[in-house]
Amino acid sequence: MISMAMLHDAQRVLKPVINRTPVIPTKGLVPGCAFYLKADCLQKTGAFKLRGAYYKIATLSDEEKERGVIACSAGNHAQGVAYAAQAAGVAATIVMPTTTPLVKVNNTKDYGANVVLHGEVFDDAAELAAQLAEEQGLDRTQFFTVLRKLDFSRLMLERDMTEYSAGQQKKLLLAASLCQSAHLYVWDEPLNYIDVFSRMQLEELLRACRPAMLLVEHDQAFLEGLADKRVKLVPA
Repeated sequence: MISMAMLHDAQRVLKPVINRTPVIPTKGLVPGCAFYLKADCLQKTGAFKLRGAYYKIATLSDEEKERGVIACSAGNHAQGVAYAAQAAGVAATIVMPTTTPLVKVNNTKDYGANVVLHGEVFDDAAELAAQLAEEQGLDRTQFFTVLRKLDFSRLMLERDMTEYSAGQQKKLLLAASLCQSAHLYVWDEPLNYIDVFSRMQLEELLRACRPAMLLVEHDQAFLEGLADKRVKLVPA
């Protein structure tokens, strides 16, 4: 899914931008275990999420940058996207729940993003972000095709999203992700809330498409069926 060349390229892009945060040994925190904490609270924007957002925006095509970016977040990712977009001269719209702490909303605005407050929870913000993305040119035919491969009918789209199960909402987000052009897709635990049958469909879809993808997933059988390489993180 991902090559060492891609990781080296990400390192090249991020090295002059991000802070080199310390790894702190925490003796006694976990008995019988050498346990370390990565102090990314000292990172620019206060979280590790700047890394993915910055690399993604930095590697967009000129056409994609011209269109701007849209994201949904309850705080940390929002600040990372806003910071990266400002650095690249890209317009950014961030949809955030109305319950987001004010300091995170203000920080995101200070980085130059257009903040839209919507809904009380992340799913509400994600729904509006998806609507905005569609208004800006998401290929509906491709979107429906991917959803059908995940056993999601058109009739389901006529229902209120508040009636969807967590698994159905997850399918919408995964399909929307695959419909966006990207050099690298980063999926964090895509199988959360996904039933066994849909898991098999998702695996079949990814095997057919073969996108460049970095997966963070606990299901070892799923990874063995898809991954070309594994990246193991170890304490420094």
